Amino acid sequence: RGAALTLKARTLLFNNQYADCLKACEEIMQLGYSLFPDYRGLFRIANKNNQEVIMDVQYVENLYENGTLGILPPASNGGWCSINPTQSLVDVYECTDGKTIEESPLYNPDQPYQNRDPRLSASILCPGDLYEGKYYDPIDQADPNGDYYAPYGRSKTGYLVRKYVDNLSDYSDMWNTAMNAIAMRYAEVLLAFAEAAYEVGHTAEAENALLQVRQRAFGTETPPARNSDWTTAIRHERR
Repeated sequence: RGAALTLKARTLLFNNQYADCLKACEEIMQLGYSLFPDYRGLFRIANKNNQEVIMDVQYVENLYENGTLGILPPASNGGWCSINPTQSLVDVYECTDGKTIEESPLYNPDQPYQNRDPRLSASILCPGDLYEGKYYDPIDQADPNGDYYAPYGRSKTGYLVRKYVDNLSDYSDMWNTAMNAIAMRYAEVLLAFAEAAYEVGHTAEAENALLQVRQRAFGTETPPARNSDWTTAIRHERR
């Protein structure tokens, strides 16, 4: 029921049917879902099927295994580096004060990944990050066994996906795992609710839903820098 209603809410929001989307989201909110308290842990196998997951693809090791995870890690860890986040995506993660890198005094272009939204380091492997006991280095051209760009098997942008493979020790074989693939989760419902509520004039309810998602990320109810334009802030948060 939760998955059917979430699909319905997605469709209604896409078609600007905000009042109906709001009703669908309110129905979902009565079904017992809640945000998993740790964003980073949300994507670990020990926590699969947690209270935030509305629909996922179920896998069973050695029977109906998830063999996709191996395409994510660095080549130096045996991965394929197949999905490469862009600089544009990295740049939209805010600083810990809730402001964008253009607005925040905390942003240092010489240390661009410090003082950032914790979801950045949980989701994206950045140059210089400590990963599996060594520092990820896609910059050094001299190491033939390293992670500098090559025509095949290296990141074209220098960035890799860290979500789901934050701890490779979770898996005895990253090509044969029981890690489920999340297709719908409760954070999406809160953001759909926030956008629909704002569009029909329920501003306080919209702000509360948005801040629930941000509180889980930042540890405090950090308002977005664009608090004068909540539509932009909500869509920014969704991205």
